[in-house]
Amino acid sequence: MDNIKLNLHITGVSTDAMDIKRKEFLLNELKKLGEKHPISEGEIFIDTTHVKFYEDNIIKVTFFIRNATSTALSISNIPVNIVSSDGEVISLRAFQLNKPIKVEAYSASPYKIEIDKSQYEEIIDEKLTISVDSILGVRY
Repeated sequence: MDNIKLNLHITGVSTDAMDIKRKEFLLNELKKLGEKHPISEGEIFIDTTHVKFYEDNIIKVTFFIRNATSTALSISNIPVNIVSSDGEVISLRAFQLNKPIKVEAYSASPYKIEIDKSQYEEIIDEKLTISVDSILGVRY
């Protein structure tokens, strides 16, 4: 199957300079994802792009949802994976979103969630990583 090129779908983007820079950045991120982890017709992927740990026990995870199907999606849960340094999945939980994420057909949409680290006892070691990747074992 061939790698599908997806449209970038961002809600609320205007044409001012800040939004143009943001769109260029996101298009570059999407291109990198397509090179590292190609998507084919009929596939749906959630791909972590950045994880930032804050001192106040908040973990911000940014990701793309890539939809290479002919149907729009509505997603209300995101898989949160806690992975050891050797790639073993220690925990896999569903993170309930405040409102569903909508992703158009043949589109990729960037999103971010904030996770309260105190709700995840498994995150006790700095060697552990967190991702929301839909395919376990894929590393970026």
